[in-house]
Amino acid sequence: MNKTRLLLVVFLLAFIVTLVLTVPVRLLWHHGGQHLGLPVEMSHLSGNLWQGQGELHHAGRSMQLGWRLAPTALRTAHLGYDLSVQAPGVDLSGRAEYRPGSYRLAGLDGFAAMSQANPWLQQAGTELDGRLWLDDLHLRWRPRSGRVSGAGRFDWRQGRVDFNWLDGQRRSVDLPLLAGTLTTNGNGVTQAQVSDGDHPVVRVELDADGDLMYRLYTHLRDVLQVELPGGQEVIMEGQVNVRETLQW
Repeated sequence: MNKTRLLLVVFLLAFIVTLVLTVPVRLLWHHGGQHLGLPVEMSHLSGNLWQGQGELHHAGRSMQLGWRLAPTALRTAHLGYDLSVQAPGVDLSGRAEYRPGSYRLAGLDGFAAMSQANPWLQQAGTELDGRLWLDDLHLRWRPRSGRVSGAGRFDWRQGRVDFNWLDGQRRSVDLPLLAGTLTTNGNGVTQAQVSDGDHPVVRVELDADGDLMYRLYTHLRDVLQVELPGGQEVIMEGQVNVRETLQW
């Protein structure tokens, strides 16, 4: 009798979970998404939690998302998704895992034309594209404050950059494999550092007010194959407000 009751309870729980997963995701987001405290908006949602797609909006930018729930999700404490991201100049796919209060991206890989997504590069007449690989990016948020913190790492492969140099000439350079780390804290400060594996190349820090602090290292000469002034480890550093510069 006890085994029968246990089997009945397990069956009912599995049925309820399966039923929830088949509810249209549009209804779930409409009634519950606003209570999650996520710093994003969703629209044009279709499908359900098992499989679907929609449009994500954040900081005035939009991207297309698609997902497919892993069959093992019912046996684990988290939801695992196959995720795809499409935005102007970006086409990425990878793996996402959701737990209450946290999100993880793993092996997000694909083509990225950064100049199409970055107005600053456009204004500078710079074209930068390549293959972006983002791995082990953990994001955590606090629903009450809306603050987001996280960390991860990325590789920039098969990169190419076209830019206007100081001598007025247009340069085209095939970039080496670049590796970087990305962190953001709960106060809205995002830091990124890029190296070629052995030497630092660029370090930037962006705060919530749009103030960008940058530091360029000597090894940038070898990466861009240009002559740069200065003989110290750091050849240039400074600060600029990207909101004022780009009129965001």
